[in-house]
Amino acid sequence: MRQNYLYFEGREGLREMSRPEEAEMCILCRLSRVMEQKLEITFRQRTDNGDVFCRVAIHMHVCPQCGFKCWDDRTETVLDAAVRQAYEQLV
Repeated sequence: MRQNYLYFEGREGLREMSRPEEAEMCILCRLSRVMEQKLEITFRQRTDNGDVFCRVAIHMHVCPQCGFKCWDDRTETVLDAAVRQAYEQLV
């Protein structure tokens, strides 16, 4: 099986969201404001031409109090772009 890893990178580090209106309270514990953390993930996606393998740097919103993690539309866009680019290499 051929594995193609694509790496996309964004901003680094763990930080509180820059604008006060973006820094939301954790929806799970409601005790702390979420922080933005850059994580590198590797994943496989099935396509009609076979599996594609991607490695991407994504931004997760992390609660420092309870550890709850989620991502937003920016991350979805990065994941979609990685899969699309890997898929194009298959055809």
